[in-house]
Amino acid sequence: MAFHEFGVMKKVPALEEMYEKYDLSLCGETAAVEDDEVHALWEHFGSIPCFWHSLQRPAQGLAYTGITLIPPSSAKNLLDRLLQQEQLCSLKGILHDAWEKGCYVIHFGI
Repeated sequence: MAFHEFGVMKKVPALEEMYEKYDLSLCGETAAVEDDEVHALWEHFGSIPCFWHSLQRPAQGLAYTGITLIPPSSAKNLLDRLLQQEQLCSLKGILHDAWEKGCYVIHFGI
């Protein structure tokens, strides 16, 4: 089974920094979400304002096979969309913590 990893970033991404490698050391707490769950809820994941690989690459939705930087405001937006879902408790915890602390969430796609 393939997984997407989400983590609360320890520091705010620098504007010029590129994120191109899987590196969980960038995160405090993390959550793994099965690819099937991401697919089932793509309507929620596919429309959030975020950045792909760098703050210089604004985008909509997760970089499915890449790295996504999710700003705190989008973490809150996604959390609000997922609150009605019974699954994804660990991801909802990550999104809530990031929003409360004003931190970015990093997503490592499959």
